[in-house]
Amino acid sequence: MPTRDEIVAELTAPGGEFALAHVTEDNVPMRIYANAPASLRDLFLTTKQYGDRVFLVYGSERITFAEHFAKVASLAHFLRKAGVAKGDRVAIGMRNYPEWVIAFWACQSIGAVVVALNAWWTASELDYALRDSGTNVLIVDGERDGEP
Repeated sequence: MPTRDEIVAELTAPGGEFALAHVTEDNVPMRIYANAPASLRDLFLTTKQYGDRVFLVYGSERITFAEHFAKVASLAHFLRKAGVAKGDRVAIGMRNYPEWVIAFWACQSIGAVVVALNAWWTASELDYALRDSGTNVLIVDGERDGEP
């Protein structure tokens, strides 16, 4: 049986599934995944191939990759029509619901920057975070409806 170090070496070797490359960025040498997607959007797009497999489990609720992809695409389309552009800040203020994941990936798919808010913050803390981050849009769950 191979050791952990042997498995890691095989996976990260040239031609391996997680091959590493050595690069220098701003005079800082680092190792990167040679075949990594260029962006989180590109990573998201690869999930479409998993179709009816279960993507997310929340209690008794199951969301497949295909359902997730469709919900993300729908929200991304809505955000674009509402004027959200690449680089805009979109705050997500909700508990750990499936909708949080959908909102996150919708933002990634259009190049928006997610501002993750703590669902337990007070109104004044939320107000500060929204102003300080330069948030353009706020996505909240029903429990936060009416907060700033």
